[in-house]
Amino acid sequence: MYQVVFNGEIAEGKDVLQVKQNLAALHKVPVFKIEPLFSGNQVVVKKGAERNIAVAVKAAYERAGAICTIEPSKRINIPLEISKIICPKCKFEQPEAAVCSSCGVIIDKCKTTTREKATNSKKKEKKLLAQVVGKPAKVSLGTVVPAFWGTTKLELYSNRIVERTKRIVSSNHTEMLTSEIDSTTIAVRGNPVWLAIGIVALSILRSQTTGVFFGIFAFLLCLIFLVLYFTAKYKFLIILSGSHSMTVSIIGKEEPYYEFKDALLRAAEEAKCGNIPR
Repeated sequence: MYQVVFNGEIAEGKDVLQVKQNLAALHKVPVFKIEPLFSGNQVVVKKGAERNIAVAVKAAYERAGAICTIEPSKRINIPLEISKIICPKCKFEQPEAAVCSSCGVIIDKCKTTTREKATNSKKKEKKLLAQVVGKPAKVSLGTVVPAFWGTTKLELYSNRIVERTKRIVSSNHTEMLTSEIDSTTIAVRGNPVWLAIGIVALSILRSQTTGVFFGIFAFLLCLIFLVLYFTAKYKFLIILSGSHSMTVSIIGKEEPYYEFKDALLRAAEEAKCGNIPR
């Protein structure tokens, strides 16, 4: 067997650019793909060929203006590679076999079990564990109150919690890893607006310029809003992590929110113990 070698040498009187174009036309490729042939190093343009084929290739290159030589193909002894396998259980590397020579496990069976565990982990990661829907929360007069419009949905998965808030003209999507959760609580707070109105009514009542009738009205107004502040309180489910927080205003029955809170704490504990993939 023979090989055809080209080292970048061109025939006398030939233009190198024209030779490159001729070789590009010969190989039916763009000229830039011919450039490596002119690097100054020997390039085997045909290898493992019969003598007559090698002569034909050399003649075609010479017609294009490139000078080639024909050499016997070099025989390379390639060492026999033995297929190896790594045990999926103990990670011992050995020649391919049905049984691990270190721990004795049946390798194919162990691979199947490993794949099944990975599949189950992915399914568990995507499974919705719990969800609650409430109102978005906003800050008013320095405290948290429910927003008038919109909804907030919290979705709990094994490795993360997702908050989806929709308002009239906007929406928000936030995710938090369960492994990063520090605490969660149900908070109860009064409406600061009612307290502010009650304080204003009280200041009017204390004014010396008000009449008796107006004073009685102010007293009743103050009493009503103070009672509302201390009795009709807002409740929130608050979730805290080191760098983020999620808050939803509780509407309706409280039991689903407490159940969500308990499920969240269990998922966070499992994630921090490394039982859930991140």
